[in-house]
Amino acid sequence: MSSPARLATSDEYHVIAAAAREAEDAGDLAGARRLIGLLPDDERRRRWARSLDVGLALDDELERARWLLEPALRHGFGAGADVGSTARARLIVLAGDVLRARGAAALAASVESSHAAVQDPLLVDVALFDLGMLGRYRDEVLVPLGHRHAGVVESWLDRDVSAFEVQAVEPGGLVLHDLVHRQQTAVQRPGSEPGPELGDLLYGRVLPVRDRACFGVAPVRVDRVTARRVVRALARRAPLIERLRAVASYQRRSAAG
Repeated sequence: MSSPARLATSDEYHVIAAAAREAEDAGDLAGARRLIGLLPDDERRRRWARSLDVGLALDDELERARWLLEPALRHGFGAGADVGSTARARLIVLAGDVLRARGAAALAASVESSHAAVQDPLLVDVALFDLGMLGRYRDEVLVPLGHRHAGVVESWLDRDVSAFEVQAVEPGGLVLHDLVHRQQTAVQRPGSEPGPELGDLLYGRVLPVRDRACFGVAPVRVDRVTARRVVRALARRAPLIERLRAVASYQRRSAAG
């Protein structure tokens, strides 16, 4: 049986860790960094500190605002309100459908595996935007705290997902042709390697801050047939699952070929 002293230490650890996570999710990275400094020096704390240090080193307004997408996703899964529970349940169902379209029927049958699939950019985008987790985060965390990026996040809520063709690759950026809205847009180059090349087709959602823009979640490469299917689905306002299946089916074909 654990001693009272050990229980007290464990309780204190969880209280401090919870406070640090709450500060991080509210965008107070400096406060979170100070709090985790009170925790025992172990690998978990070191990984957390490195993650916060990356965020603290961002002096770019676009990147600091984009940083909020990660705590927004955590908030969407952490709160217990009915609307949050409904969004989580629907996401797990969609994740299973995506996994089946990719040919992973065994994984799709597992709630745990489907739940873990939210690490996938295709599903993270759905969770934040289509299922409203980012809007809840804005309303329940950023606005009550008067966070300076609450307005920026609000401007992202009605941004549409689309299919894009890379028309130019420039130092640090891309020029894209939006195949749905038939217009050009310039975005920061995604951090994934290898980066997109001229002529590549991408599925994703572009988020603006002032006169600049970036992909909120890493874009997913598709082929021209899939891009056309996505464009048609969006033009017809087809159910969400139609475009998800289109992209997931392409991913299955490309992985097999």
